[in-house]
Amino acid sequence: MAIAMPTAMILASGSAQADGNTTVVYTADGGSIMGGKAILFGLASPERLQACDTETDGHSVIAIVTWNDNGPRGAEIVDSDGSSDFCDNKPGNIKEVNIPEGKAVQVTACLYESASKKQWACDHKTGKA
Repeated sequence: MAIAMPTAMILASGSAQADGNTTVVYTADGGSIMGGKAILFGLASPERLQACDTETDGHSVIAIVTWNDNGPRGAEIVDSDGSSDFCDNKPGNIKEVNIPEGKAVQVTACLYESASKKQWACDHKTGKA
């Protein structure tokens, strides 16, 4: 005798879902438009870190994610094109990061000078990968 499985149960048994959340942090430079933002897509597996430079002002934006996993870990990516007020999902502005699921993270957004490596107007938030 064959037992029929509902289709929904079969489809739901696919790949594992990531455990985290999406964390958005804006630079702390003030004004009507912030200079940029950092986004960690914690619901993705692997997670994705995105830097968004939202002003054509000659400055870049650096997005940084840090966490502790038997010692400090981290990743960063820079966007320097000041292309729009919205993130445009350019592959060069997004970095895949393998963070253990459910791990607490700190996401930071700063204005950035590539030549000097100077960071300022930084802000950060905690999130979950």
